[in-house]
Amino acid sequence: CSGLQHYSAMLRDSVGGRSVNLIPGLPRQDIYQDVADVTKRLMLADGSPEAHLWVKFGIDRKMTKRQTMVIPYAGKFSSCMEYTQEGYDDKLKAGHQRMWDKSQDKQMVVMLSRYIWEAIDQVVVKGKVAMDWLSSVAREWTKYHNKLDCSGYDKRMSWVTPDGFQVVQFRSSKKKHQQDTYMNGRVRLTYYDDTPKLDSKDMALSVAPNFVHSLDATHLRMAVNRGITEGITDFAMIHDSFGVHAAQMPKFITKCVKPSFVDMYTKNDPLADLYNSLPFNHDLFPQKGDLDIEGVFESEFFFS
Repeated sequence: CSGLQHYSAMLRDSVGGRSVNLIPGLPRQDIYQDVADVTKRLMLADGSPEAHLWVKFGIDRKMTKRQTMVIPYAGKFSSCMEYTQEGYDDKLKAGHQRMWDKSQDKQMVVMLSRYIWEAIDQVVVKGKVAMDWLSSVAREWTKYHNKLDCSGYDKRMSWVTPDGFQVVQFRSSKKKHQQDTYMNGRVRLTYYDDTPKLDSKDMALSVAPNFVHSLDATHLRMAVNRGITEGITDFAMIHDSFGVHAAQMPKFITKCVKPSFVDMYTKNDPLADLYNSLPFNHDLFPQKGDLDIEGVFESEFFFS
């Protein structure tokens, strides 16, 4: 859940931070199970026969994992419904018995999806605030820059990561072309050209995943650079998994991975840096919570 760890740290979200192991002195937390538990609580409070049937059918972390996992990467309600359907199908294949008539499957999946979506809002509190704010910035950026008389790429949105890497986001709108020709009959070729305008929808959808990916990459780079100063020279990296030899892992975690993460959000403020770089006035900056980032140093399960 590194994406949600970053978003919780950005806005000092103690609720989301607890679920993704940013708070010390707790047993290993499982945000997917947290979402499942809140979903069940909401459905029991609903009190309807359909809600009780879902609880009886079984709502566990497998039923909520994929919906929660994609939230930092611009997950939408449509994807929530898709993954809920997949989770339901998986349970049926595993031998769970349907608690209602098959013709009711669609409406029951929609119902569960709505409760899972509401549960995510209650568990991932500030993370969704940050993502919504970033999307609004991207829409305003597009509106502002599309009025300028310059090429589409010159309208690009950019930000600088805590370790000084410049990230560029550019999503141009497309102009559709069609060409009819003949090759053993009539053939229509369709292709698209970039226009000088930015695409507002694409810019808004891509900014939250791009922003958090850039911070994931920053954490990796900073951890590796610290590792080199500590005499660690062998690394295995897969996205947000940072691997070293087993004998070096304790030092890598305590002297590289944790300090890098804490530095990212105590010595820097990525969201505020983006806000301050905007060439236009925008909505108020999202309010921060009370999470103590330095608690990461004592969190046994921060990187697990």
